[in-house]
Amino acid sequence: LTHSDLSFSWIRDQSNDPPLYSTALPEDRYHWKWEYEHMLEGIVHTKVKVSWLSDADFLRDFRPNLFRDDFDGDSFAEASYHRDNLLLSAIARFQPNDFTQFPQKLPEIRGDLLASPLGSTGFIQRGHAALSWMRDDAANLDNARFDAYYGLSYEWPSASWFSLTPVAGSRITKYFNNEAYGAEYTRVLGEIGLDAAVFTHATWDYSNPIWDINGLRHIAKGVAMYRYIPDAEKGTGRFATIEKDLIEYNMPLLGLGTIPHLDDLGELHTTRIGFENRLETRTLGYGTRRLAGLNFYQDIFPSRNKQKLDAAYFNVVISPARWLDLALTAKMPAQTGKIERISSEIVLRDGDKIDLHFANEYLR
Repeated sequence: LTHSDLSFSWIRDQSNDPPLYSTALPEDRYHWKWEYEHMLEGIVHTKVKVSWLSDADFLRDFRPNLFRDDFDGDSFAEASYHRDNLLLSAIARFQPNDFTQFPQKLPEIRGDLLASPLGSTGFIQRGHAALSWMRDDAANLDNARFDAYYGLSYEWPSASWFSLTPVAGSRITKYFNNEAYGAEYTRVLGEIGLDAAVFTHATWDYSNPIWDINGLRHIAKGVAMYRYIPDAEKGTGRFATIEKDLIEYNMPLLGLGTIPHLDDLGELHTTRIGFENRLETRTLGYGTRRLAGLNFYQDIFPSRNKQKLDAAYFNVVISPARWLDLALTAKMPAQTGKIERISSEIVLRDGDKIDLHFANEYLR
């Protein structure tokens, strides 16, 4: 399966009027864009995207239907190979437009071990290893970095109404010397944690052909997740901070192996408690499908002397059809007691083939 798309636009701008958005504009202006995607036998996937602009205002002036306020001219090339539970990938993110500035990977080579059993021990293992060459022109920083994680979890044999899963992992990150930071630095972090859940359910023999309802089942679950990563912030200031802590669309990720802001770690001693509700019905060909969900979570920081309660999260999902989800997520910090973020989303889906998301985010 191969898909390729190439487009090119060129305009000679001879107006004598002063520019509206930039201090100077070139006489010859252009936009060159190439997208290429190839899948080989379902195990090798390659993708290339290049967006090259003559100036920052080309899309605003001549392609307003493509223009976005946050347009960054993202350009990258990636390739991946997956077999069983192993995924090998390489990605390069480059910057053809000198007026855009964002972190680049030049490139990153990575291997991921997806969740898989460790022999017949009952343990589940997962991990990754990555070697990255990174650059952030906005901060005039560059960084070569090796990062690896290995984690184990074990689902303790228990009764059918509760589950108990201890987790442990270790992550080693080596930062190589560069112009800004002359000395190498190696950081080793460990993680311990526990996932626990208690659940119950009730069923009703209710049918509604209009809404495609064939029986109802309500599942209620109480969950608790604990993660402790000692001295997560150690080494700060001794290496380039490129992958930083940014605004997260949903709840912060807790696991040491999944934290995206690797160079900007802070306090990582968290307990998350929650209450989840799910309403399901039988459906032909899909087993069961969700009709609605209502979830509440509260983050707690046990090591803090004050304000141990952090943010609370509320999530509501309604699925009137198997191809449609309506979702709303809200975040409320305990310090203020006011809603800080509301995320709404409409999701159209075709089984496991494609998802189309329309999202809106309100931030205070």
